[in-house]
Amino acid sequence: MKRVVVTLLLQVLLALPGLRASEIERLGTLVISPLPSHEMKSYVVASTSYGLLVVESSIPRITLRQSTGPVLGSDFSTPGVFIWELGTGRHVVTLVADGFEALRFPITVAGRGELQVQQFRISEGIAPQTDADPPQILLRMSLPEGVSGVTGAIDGRPLYLNCPAGHALLEPPLGTHHVRLAGSWGGWESWITLSETSRRIEQTVEWSAPKSKAERPEALAIVKIASDPPGAEVIMNDAVVGISPVELSGVAPGHYQVSLILDRHIPMTFGFDVESTSGSLPDDSRLLDLPAYPLIPRFGNLRVTSVPEGAMVFLNGVEKGPTPIDGMELNPGQHRLRLELPDHHTLMKAITMVPDTTIALTCRLARHMGQVKIESVPTDAEVFVDGSYWSNTPIEDSLATGQHSVRLRKMRYSDKTIELSANLHQPFVTNILLDQYYGYLRVDSWPHRASVTLDGPSPELIGRRLVTPTSKLKVLSGQYIIHYSLKDYIEKSDTIFVQASAFVDTLVDLTRKTGSLVITLEDGFGTQIYLKGEVSIEKTYPPENSPFYIHEVPTGTYTLTVKKKGAGYYRTVLTIEENKTLTVQPQLVR
Repeated sequence: MKRVVVTLLLQVLLALPGLRASEIERLGTLVISPLPSHEMKSYVVASTSYGLLVVESSIPRITLRQSTGPVLGSDFSTPGVFIWELGTGRHVVTLVADGFEALRFPITVAGRGELQVQQFRISEGIAPQTDADPPQILLRMSLPEGVSGVTGAIDGRPLYLNCPAGHALLEPPLGTHHVRLAGSWGGWESWITLSETSRRIEQTVEWSAPKSKAERPEALAIVKIASDPPGAEVIMNDAVVGISPVELSGVAPGHYQVSLILDRHIPMTFGFDVESTSGSLPDDSRLLDLPAYPLIPRFGNLRVTSVPEGAMVFLNGVEKGPTPIDGMELNPGQHRLRLELPDHHTLMKAITMVPDTTIALTCRLARHMGQVKIESVPTDAEVFVDGSYWSNTPIEDSLATGQHSVRLRKMRYSDKTIELSANLHQPFVTNILLDQYYGYLRVDSWPHRASVTLDGPSPELIGRRLVTPTSKLKVLSGQYIIHYSLKDYIEKSDTIFVQASAFVDTLVDLTRKTGSLVITLEDGFGTQIYLKGEVSIEKTYPPENSPFYIHEVPTGTYTLTVKKKGAGYYRTVLTIEENKTLTVQPQLVR
């Protein structure tokens, strides 16, 4: 229902006859241009026989009517300007615009040079009552300039009517009601009956003459109501009187109840009294400037996270969803918070929410624990739970409830994995038999026939002497040290690792033991040297007169022959020992 008030100011200007539109635009007191809102100005330009009524307005279409029908005229070329012809004399005309109440006023087109100024008000139309609307009393009234409201009472209850449009709408229940209005300019009262057949009653308020100051029992007041922050709807005695800050004039003595309502803030309700005083006081001297009432924000914010995430959040018993939850708005005061997660202890917490604040909670949920006992054969196996090392068997400890993957590991035994379900009320007990790991090994050497012994995890091989090449041996997985021994060869050891189900074929080259041989000749030029045994060496002595060295001669017995053409020969049997040097001085015989 429209209750917007629009003021129409009509100015009547009498000027020279026959004035054209272009001349009107040049008048210093007349500026033709579209006006803001729904204000209108009108001018009458008159001659002795006729005049022009010029109206400028932001309303897109206006019609001028007399009792005999529409007045001749057409739209002016400037947007928002309308012109009609009026004959000299007195007229009662009506301005009609869609969505507005018709405005009826008198105009007199008289002699030139006369200026008349009239002030009017125009209101947007009131929507017709529908079946869904409550019973209504429509009061039409005129108020003094600068006054937009009036105080009064209905059935003895104080009320304030904000009616700058010149009308007010009351919505009492069906029945007979006593309505009384009072102001410094006069008073009015009436008994009005609403029924099923008369759900809207329209009354025109005819103000009675104001009483003298001596007769007035009480003076009215001006009340200022504000809020912090501003913008709150102000309701006084169940009637909306404006948006804070608001100034109410003509407030009669009595008690008033005020509510301030602002979105996302706690409503504030308070009362105040306008004291009854002598009517000798002027109304504007009774100013009641109430302090700005602080409005408390309605909500605070709650942010909830949990470790681990995914816990279901209940607020005051209502499910809100899984964590994390961000930006949950709460009313100020006490709240009950509960977090639930399978296999975890329920967490309950009381919080006090303060308006316009944010509470951030990180809740750590303790896991339910079950008793677990794990043994193994053999013992001392490493135990890994869900991929992380826990301890060595035997274990008797508590473990978080739920399903877990448990792996046992021990050197030379195959890993074994089981699924474990830790229960809050029933211990878990198990004894795990580990299977030994086997692989395959064959040992060889060059030269063959070396004696071999093994140190390693297979007990049946410890101390057992083998000869290369060995057969394919089945051994426990793990690390082995192989010792090689062969006459006239350096003993050697080698380290290998046999993995489960793997075959390792190893071959080692053995190194022969050696010594050195030095042959000294007085004149060795052209001398031939032959050393025969397990290895044969044939050398020609160098031309220098110096010892002849043969290094790294394999150990053993050799036949040494030394020849020189024309000088004779020398033959002997000698033995080369390990890491020793044998010196020979041959004496050649012809």
